Amino acid sequence: MSKINALKEIIRAWGLNPEEILTRDAMTQPHRTVIDHSQLENNQLSQLTTALRQQMLKEIRENQPPKYKFAPRNW
Repeated sequence: MSKINALKEIIRAWGLNPEEILTRDAMTQPHRTVIDHSQLENNQLSQLTTALRQQMLKEIRENQPPKYKFAPRNW
């Protein structure tokens, strides 16, 4: 199994659609020209890794208990 396929499966397990992520990025950068297949793979790995990282951070933020702000005491 390639790195991209493994990462796609991990992303699916987190509830995201990897094809949608890759398509969205391709649509936002239509001027790009792929010269080398390894360049394309590295770009896809970067996009998918960023999307997974963002999803993980989002879930961490949502599951944190609220932060309490304490007022300083007047002595």
